[in-house]
Amino acid sequence: MTASQQLREHSGAAGQPPVIEIRNVYKHIGKKTIVRNVSFDVYPGEIFGLLGPNGAGKTTLIRMLVGLMSISDGSMKVDGHDVRRAPDKALRSIGAIVENPEMYKFMSGYKNLLHFAKLVPGNGIDRYRILDVVSMVGLDNRIHDKVKTYSLGMRQRLGVAQALMHKPKVLILDEPTNGLDPAGIRELRDQLKTLAREERIAVVVSSHLLSEMELMCDRVGVIQQGVLIGIQQVTEENTSEHAVPILFQVDSREAARKVIALAFDGLAVDSDPLGILVTTSAGCIADINAKLVAGGVRVSGISIQAKSLEDKFMEMTGRP
Repeated sequence: MTASQQLREHSGAAGQPPVIEIRNVYKHIGKKTIVRNVSFDVYPGEIFGLLGPNGAGKTTLIRMLVGLMSISDGSMKVDGHDVRRAPDKALRSIGAIVENPEMYKFMSGYKNLLHFAKLVPGNGIDRYRILDVVSMVGLDNRIHDKVKTYSLGMRQRLGVAQALMHKPKVLILDEPTNGLDPAGIRELRDQLKTLAREERIAVVVSSHLLSEMELMCDRVGVIQQGVLIGIQQVTEENTSEHAVPILFQVDSREAARKVIALAFDGLAVDSDPLGILVTTSAGCIADINAKLVAGGVRVSGISIQAKSLEDKFMEMTGRP
């Protein structure tokens, strides 16, 4: 399935219009093409990851999306506004941290946010909105402490608070976990999930760390040498309706095969070192198990064999 087919399929399933629309985007610098024909959508309330090695084109895509770099060809829209034709309207819907958030360390977190609010006239940011975003990122107890006393994870959360103050529909973070310890990474990950789920903000994060993308994102776009080679669903799909491999650990593979062949016409069954693999929906597990037991087959374990993001990544990149 191509990236464009995946894009259309998800659009139909989402049941809501995308807040980010990227179509056939290119970036040329001199004779070199940094980004080539990239297309994807991002929806309200989801965390979309851009995964790829350093130099793959992730930051270039983000810089074009937030107006820090021109688009050579193609289009980018945010909340229906074209980034090239109506940059002011598009950028009003974006909150972003493209590099590490820079704050005045001698000032408190609250005064930093207050200072930022004063720099953006007419944005409607008052002290109540500041306290609201502080609560969103979980800094209530430390917001009046000086930033120099903050851990790197707390500074990242303060940066997220700053990016959220003008009520954007999109939050964009470029390599947000760089330099964070495991506790800080988990804090940030949990915070982004809460923002996406409760505030319905579309979150775009980039990273070269596959393990972090798997824990953080709903979908991941894999980028290699400036090309989007595929988009993968990370959060578990509804396995009660979709066919997935299910491992039944049994005492006799042959007996299990015969029972299933008699009871379930046309059901795909494969051998596994631990038993048999049956490709069906998870909703059929109880029925299959009942038939096996009634047929005298001992079942010692049942598990859904869902592919990890690493497995999918290896398939997409053609690596063994």
